[in-house]
Amino acid sequence: MIAKIRVGNPTYSQNLKGEGFLTFSITSAQNWLAKQICEELENNQKELKISLAYATKKRSLSQNDLLWGLLTEEAKFLAGGRKNGEAQCTAETLYYDAINKYGTDTMLSIKECAVQALKRVYKRVFIIDRFIRDDEVWVNCKCVIGSSNYDIKEMTNLIEGVLDDIAKLGISTQEIRYLREEFNEIRTNKK
Repeated sequence: MIAKIRVGNPTYSQNLKGEGFLTFSITSAQNWLAKQICEELENNQKELKISLAYATKKRSLSQNDLLWGLLTEEAKFLAGGRKNGEAQCTAETLYYDAINKYGTDTMLSIKECAVQALKRVYKRVFIIDRFIRDDEVWVNCKCVIGSSNYDIKEMTNLIEGVLDDIAKLGISTQEIRYLREEFNEIRTNKK
């Protein structure tokens, strides 16, 4: 079982043997999970492995608005100002291109029959190759994470990639200049 538990106000103590004790409160929504883990640990049925790390801040709504503003302006430019041009260039199609190029992904090996379930979890799933394990077909997949799950740094990298694409296309509208200034302001305030 893999679980992420957010904790608040931990306390640390140490006994005379030098053993440390970390105590923290959990939310009521996490009680069932914590109880289940403790029951499995009680009789040494399982071993608990814990990694301590600081929680990262999720991307901001300002970053999200900025990303979609940039993608909308890029789509308008590429469609030549036409609403439903033949190119069918939309902010959404550009978003998928951007997360594929600049976004965050992970590689997973799963049974081929589980690919559809995996597609419900990740924005994009690309099958890289197939192999046989224990007489079953398995696949290696590149799974692209949607930007709603990004932290501030990952979202900044995505926006910078979109800005690079816009610069390569030579787009320099008043709206793009405004959005670029807004991005620089957001980036400066996060430091």
